[in-house]
Parts: sequence; structure tokens; C-alpha cells
Amino acid sequence: MSSVHDRINKAISQYSAALMSNTKWKIVFEQLAEHKLAFSLSYVREQHYGPEQKITNLKLGNDYVADGVLLGGPVYFKEIHCLKINRFVTYKNPLTGASFEIDRYSVSFLNTLDKLGKYPIDFSEEHIYISGYK
Repeated sequence: MSSVHDRINKAISQYSAALMSNTKWKIVFEQLAEHKLAFSLSYVREQHYGPEQKITNLKLGNDYVADGVLLGGPVYFKEIHCLKINRFVTYKNPLTGASFEIDRYSVSFLNTLDKLGKYPIDFSEEHIYISGYK
């Protein structure tokens, strides 16, 4: 019977290169928590995105992220295929009740990452993608 790490390593072997280190993943998750951004994960074994979630109680190990409500956690950094982050947050004006979408949090998140190093980031109109492998 193979261990979880054996199954993850087998899935990783199909990729040509790792794009993220454990240190970079730690920074990304710290910034996701600080900016309160919603995200979804895809894993090397499945490559489809799970449910959207937010970090409420960040716990980082040397090679994993955990949270009191992180779905399926803890998550080993090496098993993350891609992180999909919402670019916009819906804001409701308490005075008028009007709702609109703002990107101030995701822009701040990206500016912070830009100051801390180079990251494999791609964009769509609605999302930011950080890839673990190519």
C-alpha cells in the first residue's frame, strides 16, 4: 500500500518542472489570509478546482498549509497544481444598498507578491492563477 506522499510524488512526476518553492507557497497563503481573498485549489492528482474557500485561521508548516476550515486540509504545497484566486470582491454599500465589484484587495495582493519575488502568475478576466507546475 502506497503512502499519500508516494501517490503525490507519482502524480508530480508527469510535470517537467516545479514552479513554486515551499517558501513561495507560504508567502502566497500568508498574503491570501491577510487580504481575505477567496480561492480554489486544484491538485496534481485531480487537476480540477475544488470549492471556493477563504483562510480564517492560517497555520503553516514547513511543507503544508492548514486552517480550521480549509477543505481537505492540511494541504501539502507539493500537491498544489494551481491556485485560482477571485480578482473581484462584491461590496455592498451600507447606506445605499448598491452592490458593485472591487479589485482593490487582489491588486494589493499582487503588488505585495511583486515586491517579494517572481511568481508564476496568469490572469483571466475573473481570476488570478498561480501555478505549481508546468
